[in-house]
Amino acid sequence: AEGMGSGNEFSDAVTQTLPIKVAGFVQKSGEAKEGNAEYTVKFPEGTNYTQSKLVLDLAPSLLGTIPTAMRGLLDYPYGCVEQTTSRFVPLVIAHREKGIFAEAIKGKDTTKMLEKGIEHLGNLQNEEGGWGFWSGGESNPYVTSYVIEYLLEARSLGVRVDDITLMLASARTYVEQASKEAIATREKNLPLTYSAAESEEVYKSLISLAYAKSLLGLSVEPRETHEGALIPSYALLSPELLSLAIRVNTRMGDFDMSQNGVEALMAKVKKGEAGWYWDAGKIDYYASQDAATAMAVQALIAARYDHEALVPAVRFLTASRKAGYWSNTYATVQVIRALVDFSKQGVAQNPEYAYRVELDGKLIKEGKMTSNLTNISLSIAGEMIRPEGSVLKVSYVGTGELYSSLLQTLARESATFVGESHGMMLTRKYESVARPGAVPALGDTVRVVLSVSGVKQARNRLVVEDTLPAGMVPIHENFKNERGATSLENRRFVSGWVDEYTENGAVITLDAYGLDLYEMSYLARVVNTGEYYAPPAYAELMYSPMVYAYSSASREIFPETSVAPKKPFIERSLK
Repeated sequence: AEGMGSGNEFSDAVTQTLPIKVAGFVQKSGEAKEGNAEYTVKFPEGTNYTQSKLVLDLAPSLLGTIPTAMRGLLDYPYGCVEQTTSRFVPLVIAHREKGIFAEAIKGKDTTKMLEKGIEHLGNLQNEEGGWGFWSGGESNPYVTSYVIEYLLEARSLGVRVDDITLMLASARTYVEQASKEAIATREKNLPLTYSAAESEEVYKSLISLAYAKSLLGLSVEPRETHEGALIPSYALLSPELLSLAIRVNTRMGDFDMSQNGVEALMAKVKKGEAGWYWDAGKIDYYASQDAATAMAVQALIAARYDHEALVPAVRFLTASRKAGYWSNTYATVQVIRALVDFSKQGVAQNPEYAYRVELDGKLIKEGKMTSNLTNISLSIAGEMIRPEGSVLKVSYVGTGELYSSLLQTLARESATFVGESHGMMLTRKYESVARPGAVPALGDTVRVVLSVSGVKQARNRLVVEDTLPAGMVPIHENFKNERGATSLENRRFVSGWVDEYTENGAVITLDAYGLDLYEMSYLARVVNTGEYYAPPAYAELMYSPMVYAYSSASREIFPETSVAPKKPFIERSLK
């Protein structure tokens, strides 16, 4: 773009490059399979084939699938405390186990990525030293112990040592005080009998803080994690809390499986066709069968349980894998840890087979698998997919296992997109704040209203990400000069709060507690007249990402001036 100004004697010009973005959005989906497999690929209407692609990952072992899971964690876009921690966990593990994951971190500035995550966790830490789910949220013992564990791991690698030491010193103060309060609460309520449903909240603080103390080198009393006065029975604990208790007990040198919780944990195991698993408890938002199972495997390995006896549980983790990840970010981290720990306990036989990848009967890749640590990533251009649909076939001949996952990254065109619902529905509308019912015009403050319905799950975290049309910009509520525009009355729908303002939109989150309808909003301003396409908004349950929805795209026309709708004529009689 070029702007010029001139006078009688002088003139000047400014030339500036302006980005031009396609009216569309990116949509990702994936699936995972085991053994000889076929993937049916058909792009939906309105897909830009030249800007779309597929990535097929192949591995001969679950350990070989971890680099794919690592990429998924590093690319996850949202930033609560757990997810910030989970993003740099794979970097810590890769540094610690370079012999296993050298290829996964090749070419990446992992130190810089770790430093960025540590800095963000420092900003999210509360004044009393703990961490909540989000910045400013009430400190949560379970979340805090999770953060402490990996800050210690990162410090051992020599990354941001001074900063981490200060953060841990503050965390130590919180942990010591909160632990005293948790013990006192249990002592006060000793006469009460808790049901299994109630016990999770009752014991979560006690055991989580005991785990944090064991990590920090603080003294832990046996009664905090053993059956006795404070914990009448291990049967009252969820698999997640019992796993933490076992890890504390083994850190204190208790390997007696009859009293350290191992026998009680094995009494909770379920045996299904896919393998052994543990049911999820109600650990805040993170609960899932694969997370509970992975935590149980970690605890049993720490307790020196028989390695071969854990094979059915590892097999379950195989079957529960999605497209390169597990139920959510937390579950993926727990599974990665469990698989790494399990692999170090025994030496698996290397594969010996030849594999082939065919697209519509045409060979596009072949090779041999001879190491369990192999991970093959094959990029397939969108133009190779037929309009009527294609078949991608993966096969092998020889000894060993073959795990595959297919990730589709589609460039969708906004103009023809009518929305999608997968376990929830999402709608969006624009309202003029000053002229209710009128079409927003140049300079108007606009209320962007996002409505989510049909969510059946409770105890989850709902995130909604919206992108504005090019003629609008978000109004940042933290800017002092915008406080007049961003009053609660103007926002009106405040079920969720804006966690992040993006270049051209906002990310809003809220707690999902099983309501029929969630309405939230943020404010924007019309800065250009003309006709624009608004990409669809996106919503998902953070800890059940298979539940998600897109709103419809829309065409918006912003005039220079707006005329409010005529008021209805009311006939009045004259006396």
